Amino acid sequence: MFKFKSLTLACAAAVSTLAAGYAAAQDAPGACANAAVAEINLTGASATQNILGNIFTNLLDAGFTTVFSKAVGSVAAGTDYRAYCGTLKVAVGTLPVGTTVRFVNRAKGGSLWGVNPVARNTPIATLSFATADCVAQATPNLYHCAEVGDDLNGANPANRAPDFGISDLEPQVFGISVNLADAPTAVSTALTSAELLKLDIRRGFAPIFGVVATDTIANFGFTRANIGQILTGQASRWNTLGGAGTTTASNDRIVVIRREPGSGTQAASNQYFLDQPCARGNVAQSVTLTPNRQTAFNGGGAGTEGDPRIINPTVGVGPLVIEASTSGEVRNALIAARDGVNFKFQAPSGIWFQVNFAGNTWGAIAVLGIENQNNAVGIGTAAGAKASFRAINGQPAGGFGTGDQGAKPARDAAQVAAYDFVFENSFQTNKDNEADATFQQVKLPFINGFIALAQQETTLRSLSNANETAVLAIPGLAGNTTTAAVPTALDTANAGTARWTKSANTCAPFRSTR
Repeated sequence: MFKFKSLTLACAAAVSTLAAGYAAAQDAPGACANAAVAEINLTGASATQNILGNIFTNLLDAGFTTVFSKAVGSVAAGTDYRAYCGTLKVAVGTLPVGTTVRFVNRAKGGSLWGVNPVARNTPIATLSFATADCVAQATPNLYHCAEVGDDLNGANPANRAPDFGISDLEPQVFGISVNLADAPTAVSTALTSAELLKLDIRRGFAPIFGVVATDTIANFGFTRANIGQILTGQASRWNTLGGAGTTTASNDRIVVIRREPGSGTQAASNQYFLDQPCARGNVAQSVTLTPNRQTAFNGGGAGTEGDPRIINPTVGVGPLVIEASTSGEVRNALIAARDGVNFKFQAPSGIWFQVNFAGNTWGAIAVLGIENQNNAVGIGTAAGAKASFRAINGQPAGGFGTGDQGAKPARDAAQVAAYDFVFENSFQTNKDNEADATFQQVKLPFINGFIALAQQETTLRSLSNANETAVLAIPGLAGNTTTAAVPTALDTANAGTARWTKSANTCAPFRSTR
């Protein structure tokens, strides 16, 4: 097994600015402009965007090209799409060393886009590599390029059908209305039984999720119950929920930055806090809890990027809710609310909105994968961080070895299920594609090799630190075994493979493997 190196380029580029005096121009995007022996399109979960990029780029020779989607409105570059192009430095599947590859990862829309379009072979929008759509950045071998194609028009010739998909939970979870996207039809309707059978589903690894709150909110004791109240609109003011002094924001209205329907992060949140879909048919849960959707606009505007519809957060009752397309957009919205900066974004319908946060500071809350704990984007524990992951169930954030029942959102607690906001993700391919001779020759060997790597504890433990500590390997897959020693802290000796599994069933209880 080769040793992975940290993916410093993507992490640095995500927060970098252009060098002083650098003039943007149209540019051919390096190695990504060239035809590749293997071109692979992966679509789906954005919660693990950094992890997927980290796995892939460590397969490439130095000097590979990175392409990020262009910044759009308040959405940072690289949030919706990332691509990596170069030559393999190790064999992957049957593809030998030196094979030229172009790997395109679409995170826009989230996990559902790694399920339904795969099952239905639906062509969807992708990342352009045309010179006219790309701009070289000051960082060597980094380019920003535009989206091309149209999700609302499957016949658009620029669209591409995904070769495989990734979702934060197994595909069956996306069969209920709260986990289906608003548009287009390919993702707004549940898969039929026959369509589900088109999928070749393989488990990957276990991403760890957590609740993030801005530093304007005191750690008053977040519980699953009060977060459920927030998500369903039963609680609207921080100082009412947590008591006087809970927030230092100039306006104490609760701001919820949620993902749009179809996101795996949102589906994980719906299950963990509201018991959907697992409570269906449960008489004891006769009242179905439904999460609040985006707050209606209350100001003028045509809904274009230049003239967005306005959401005035000082008007109305209940929590203010924003729906973001990707995890990166959630991060940006959190920080904008905390800083009192207007936030502009585009809904899946194509309509543009702007939340006028300016004039107040706000207390905002969101659910994210804990790979987003990165001081460089303002989420962390270091001085100057503007938001942080919080312990759940009112417990202190020390560690499960100190008597707090493992409530902290961290890998060592998650490994022993003391912290249980964890799900097992999956990769999907289409069985019809797998039977195609051309697909079998190039794409399938790479996909099989990539999934095998993503399943292995040795791969996950060799990622850059923020990515390594955000996931667990699943026991029983790819030779992963649980260590006999129970970890007492985050350590490299014992914190790699979970000591439990749900056996690819979100609604099943944890089953110990020790």
